[in-house]
Amino acid sequence: MHNQEKPNLILHLGTENTGTTAIQGFLRINSQKYLKKNIIIPDFLGWNNHSILPCIFYSEGRNDEMTLSHGICDPILRAEKKREIISKLKKLTEKHCRGLFIISSEHLQSRLSDSEVKNLADSLYSMFNSIRLIIYFRKPIDLSISHLSTIIKWNNHLRCELPPPESPYIVKLCSHKQTVECWGRVFGSSNLSARLYEKSKLIDNDVVQDFLVTSGIRSGFGYEKPTLTNPRLNVIGMKLMCEVNKRLPRIINGNFNPRHVGLVSYFEEFFSGPPLFIPSWQDQISYHKYFLESDNFIRDRYFEDLDSIWYKDLDCAIKNRIRFRFVRKFLVAIKLHFWRRLIHPDRALLDIKEGILVNLLLELIIKSWGDSRERILHLESKINSKNIEIAALKNQIKSNDIHSW
Repeated sequence: MHNQEKPNLILHLGTENTGTTAIQGFLRINSQKYLKKNIIIPDFLGWNNHSILPCIFYSEGRNDEMTLSHGICDPILRAEKKREIISKLKKLTEKHCRGLFIISSEHLQSRLSDSEVKNLADSLYSMFNSIRLIIYFRKPIDLSISHLSTIIKWNNHLRCELPPPESPYIVKLCSHKQTVECWGRVFGSSNLSARLYEKSKLIDNDVVQDFLVTSGIRSGFGYEKPTLTNPRLNVIGMKLMCEVNKRLPRIINGNFNPRHVGLVSYFEEFFSGPPLFIPSWQDQISYHKYFLESDNFIRDRYFEDLDSIWYKDLDCAIKNRIRFRFVRKFLVAIKLHFWRRLIHPDRALLDIKEGILVNLLLELIIKSWGDSRERILHLESKINSKNIEIAALKNQIKSNDIHSW
């Protein structure tokens, strides 16, 4: 008897904050077109991010906001969900035994431990003939800044400052050598395709096009392109969101807070441009030193033709100009948001009083403006060589003085 033919799999591992949302959105809206070409993107693993897959391979007793969102914190429910997901995937692979499957979740890389990766591999290899991994690497400090924006938006983070490079989750995200060794040991190093998440190093300067070429699924049909999602907050938005999280935490007593629902979208709309979050020189140095061995390993393994895999540090302060027209629009939008909640039938449960949060946000914007001025004074005292850039930044701030709007 001949063995059952098995399809092949492309496993997109992320990492976090490397255009994964854009790639996943593209795959989702074009999934039916790909299905006609026998390229299968399983929608039951998640509407966009296939995040249920890493969750069902968590070790016993482990929970986080992802297991909460999927409703599988209870170990019995998680075991049932795992059986359901694996059964669906197995049936789909049997139906498309000559097809190519694509699964994409950045949380595979960022959340799974070595033993959990091994369990994942054992399960996947029982259903697939070959498994190819695609992963995007990003400069550690840039990845940490983008991650900071994400956790402020979604994880009740209360401080607008970079964690030290030795923080466990930052090491998990940014130690690319550790990632290569973990996944290569289980799936085979030759099965891992590494890419750099820098615009100039992406095919067509676009991460979606880069992924399509790298995965070999660039086809002749007319693509639908997703709208931009998950934008990074600027420094004002980060500071405001931290203060909102202190007063309206996203999760309370292990459950999502209904009063927090919908707020993030306003911050993303009005606080995704300048002023940027700029790491201190000390942060840049500490991140560079801490991840230097890992970065050199990646360069020597995959990009030996490059002297350095990352761009040189730039002073971005000159780009930071607060656009107060967006602040005004934000205040109007957020007030309307809470006014709608005030007339909601469950108003008493939401415990929201008109005007309080709007006034709070205005106060925080003014405070953040003051913090920005203090940052410039500190920069001026520490870095004499930056006098021209600082003067230009001061002129920009003076022309947009807070009292003028």
